Amino acid sequence: FGAFCPEPLHLSPKFFGDFSSFLFRIGASSDSSRVFRASGDNSNFVYCNAHKEMLPNGIAFGGNLDSRFFGLWLHDSLET
Repeated sequence: FGAFCPEPLHLSPKFFGDFSSFLFRIGASSDSSRVFRASGDNSNFVYCNAHKEMLPNGIAFGGNLDSRFFGLWLHDSLET
């Protein structure tokens, strides 16, 4: 499982990126590999934050900060 962001990751308390960002899964066969593009429901593409007590600290692709639900989330400690 992985993600693509068209611009360098940078610390920000807000989402950034654009519709060229996507998540992907590489499976054992080409049939099980898949690309997950943005739904268009919002502009929450990429989030990268650290050292903030009131906000999640880590890297997120897609999702919502308020609900803490993301398409892909990597905590800054790299723990799940």
